[in-house]
Amino acid sequence: MVNFVYGKEEATRTCKYDFFLVFDAILYVDKTGCQWRNLPHDFQAWQTVYYYFRAWSAIGEFKNLLDSLVAEVRFQEGQTPEPSVAVVDFIALTITAPGGSFATSSSASPQYFNEIRLIR
Repeated sequence: MVNFVYGKEEATRTCKYDFFLVFDAILYVDKTGCQWRNLPHDFQAWQTVYYYFRAWSAIGEFKNLLDSLVAEVRFQEGQTPEPSVAVVDFIALTITAPGGSFATSSSASPQYFNEIRLIR
């Protein structure tokens, strides 16, 4: 986690911003759904938080963090870090417009949904 927030080379040097507060602010925006400009003043300035969110998103750091956390949890449960089985479920549903039976006509075409479930 420290390497994610601070970076490998930044973990040992002094930084201008507290990246844990920046990361907490990003989690706050994600959890509450508030706008960037409405961040509480307990965090860094919203421009700083948004800048690091964009920078970390562009290089895929959030995906890397999630993958690392999933691998660590799987390892603690005695499983391999990567799932070994995937189940594909294919469902066809006919969606009608509001109005009941009058909405069902020959123009109503089924919409297809794919779902992939990873089995632990």
